[in-house]
This record gives sequence, C-alpha cells and structure tokens, in this order.
Amino acid sequence: MYRHASSLAVIYPLETGEWLFAAITGPRVIHFGPFESRDDADEILSEMYPDMPTVDLPAQSRKLDGDGVKIMGYAAAQQVVAQTGE
Repeated sequence: MYRHASSLAVIYPLETGEWLFAAITGPRVIHFGPFESRDDADEILSEMYPDMPTVDLPAQSRKLDGDGVKIMGYAAAQQVVAQTGE
C-alpha cells in the first residue's frame, strides 16, 4: 500500500502532549493542529482524508517542517512495508 503512494498522512505528538498531523499529497505538505488529544486529531484526519494511508511518528520536540514530515513519514511507511510485506 505504501510502496508507491504519493499521498500519506503522518500523525505525531509533541513532547508538550499536543498532537499534529500532516497530509502529504504529491509535492505538497498540509499541516493541521495542534490538537488537545490523539482522538481529536484522528477524528479530523478520518473526516478529511478517509482513504489516505496513515503512519505514526514518535513524540517530537517541535513541529516538523514539510521536509521533515516527508522524510520521517515515508521512512516510517517503508518500515511498515518491510515488517508487513504490504
């Protein structure tokens, strides 16, 4: 699923406890948040991008820029592929 995807959602917490997500659509990265909880972020993500594959990142010290989201998001997606063979 991730191997050739040009669209990917990346969700991650900040060390402050807030949550963010970003949608990668081709060359664009669209940032959303911060949200008070994972549930709030998940609800909006699922409403806006219901069919987009999603990966989780570990807690970050600050909001990632577009390049950081792409690099870390696609790396996390590749790990999923390697682990599951999808």
